[in-house]
Amino acid sequence: MEYLLKVSALLAIFYISYKVFLQRDTFFEQNRWFLILGIFTAFALPFLVIPIYIEYTPVNITNFNNIPTEVSENIETPFSILDYLPAIYLLGVICFSIRFLIQLTSLGLVISKSNKEKHGKYTYIKTHKNISPFSFFNWIVFNPNNFNNNELEQILIHEKIHANQKHSIDVLLTQISCVALWFNPFIWFYNKALKQNLEFIADNETQRQIYCKKTYQITLLKTSLPSHQMALTNNFHTSLIKKRIVMLHKSKSKKISLFKYAIVLPLLTLFLMSFNTEEVIINSKTEDVSNINNLTTSEDKLNLYIHKETTDNTIEKLKRDLAQKGYTLKLSKLKRNKNNLITDIKLSVNYKASHSTSYSSNSSAPIKTINIVIDKSDHSITIRNSNDENFKIGLEITKAQLQTDTDRLYIIDGKITEEKGFTLQEDSVKSINVLKGKSAIDKYGEKAKNGAIEITTKSSNQQSNDSVQTKKTQHKLEIEKNKQPLVYLDNEEINYDDLKNLDPENIESMNVLKNKNATDKYGDKGKNGVIEIITKK
Repeated sequence: MEYLLKVSALLAIFYISYKVFLQRDTFFEQNRWFLILGIFTAFALPFLVIPIYIEYTPVNITNFNNIPTEVSENIETPFSILDYLPAIYLLGVICFSIRFLIQLTSLGLVISKSNKEKHGKYTYIKTHKNISPFSFFNWIVFNPNNFNNNELEQILIHEKIHANQKHSIDVLLTQISCVALWFNPFIWFYNKALKQNLEFIADNETQRQIYCKKTYQITLLKTSLPSHQMALTNNFHTSLIKKRIVMLHKSKSKKISLFKYAIVLPLLTLFLMSFNTEEVIINSKTEDVSNINNLTTSEDKLNLYIHKETTDNTIEKLKRDLAQKGYTLKLSKLKRNKNNLITDIKLSVNYKASHSTSYSSNSSAPIKTINIVIDKSDHSITIRNSNDENFKIGLEITKAQLQTDTDRLYIIDGKITEEKGFTLQEDSVKSINVLKGKSAIDKYGEKAKNGAIEITTKSSNQQSNDSVQTKKTQHKLEIEKNKQPLVYLDNEEINYDDLKNLDPENIESMNVLKNKNATDKYGDKGKNGVIEIITKK
C-alpha cells in the first residue's frame, strides 16, 4: 500500500503542475509527452531509493545466552482498519477491471457488427447508431447519415490524426492506470486532462489541413449535441467543446515558456528526499551475531531470539525446535528491505491453544532484536524487544556472565569472584561497568589484562546505616505502591496485591495498556498502566 500511495502522490504532482503551468499553452505535443512521462515516472520512481549512510559501532553479542524473566505480558494486537486495506484495494481492482473489460467488449461489438470499408491503412466502420464519431487505432467509426460530405471530410481528417499518432495507446494507458489506482481521484482527473489534450492536438492539425477554419468550428458545434460515446476511444465530440474552440483561436505560445516543464524537477527531488530515503548502517567494526539466532534452554526457561539479520532458514529451524517442545511459532507477516534485513514482522507463540502471545512491528527501519521467553513451569510466554529496559539489563548481565573460554576478571560488589558460570537476575543488578586494556590493568593488575567487569547489586549497600536504609526502603515501597498499575479482573477493578492469589492456569488472556493507551481508556487513574485480565469461564 505504501507503494500505491507514493504513485498517487507523484501523479498528483504531475497533474497539478500541468493544470497550473502548462494547460493554457499551445505546446500540445509537448504536453502529451509530459502527461505520458508522468504516468511512467509515477510507477517507476518509488523504486528509486536514496541511501543515507550512518556509521555506528555495534554491540558484540558473543555467546548470547539466557535472559531470565519473571513477568509475563500477553500482547494482543488491536483491531485496525489498515489490516483490511489490501483486501478492499483488491476488490476495487477487480470491479474496475470488470468495468474495463465490459467497455472493451462494447467497443468490439460496435466494430464487428457494423459495415466496414477499407481505405488504405484505415477501416471505416459505418453504423446507424446515434453515436459520436470516434477512432480506435485504425478503425474509424461514424454515422454517415448525421453529416454532409464536407463535414464528414473534416471528421475523417480529425480521426486519422488520432490514428496516425497512436492516441489510442495513451487512452488505454490511462484506463489501465485508473484500474490500478481507482481510489485516487487525481488519476481520473489525469485521464480527463490527457484525453482533452489529445483533442487539442487533433484539432490543431486538422485546422492546418482544411481550407475553411470557420466551417470546422461549426462542425465541432454540431457534434456537441448529446450523443452516446465509447469510453475507450478518441471521440470527435467532447463535453468541453468551448475549450477546444478557444484553443483553436489562441495565439501560439512563446518558446521561452518551455522552461515551465522543468518546474516538476524540484518537486520530484523534494519527494525523493522526503519519502524515498533509506538509512544504511555502516559498521565501524565487524558485527558478531553468530549465536543470537539459537534457541537456548535452561532448567526452567526457553529463550528465542530473532533479529534483523535472522534468515528464513533459521526461522524455520526455530519453529521445528519449539515444536519439539510443544510450542507453536507462527509468522503471519515477514517483510525485508533491499539489504535483506527484516523491517516488518508479525508473529505469535502458543502452547496447546491455552497460552498465546503475539507481537508485531511495522517500520521502514530494521526491527529491534526480539526476545521470546517461555517459562516451562507454567508455559507463560513473554515477548519483548531491545527497547525494553529489562531486555537491555538482561543483555548486559548475559555479557557479564563468566564463560569457560574467557579469562576476564569479574568483581561483584567490590569482591573478585572465582566462580565459573554464575548467573544474575536483572532485578538484582544496580549497575555494570566494563573496563578494558590499560584502565583494567591500572586498577586490578595483570590479572585483568583481558578486561574486568564490575557488577554492583542492589543489595550491596544494605550492610550499613540500617536505620536510615529502613526509612529509605519504607519510602521507596510507598512510592512504588503509588506507582502500581490499575488491575481489572473480568472487567472489575481489584487490588494489585491480589494478583499473587490468582492461579495462572485460570487466565484466559491478559492485556497490558501503557501511557496514552491507558489514560485514554481509564483516565488519570490509568497513568501507571493498566492490566486487563480475563479468566477462563
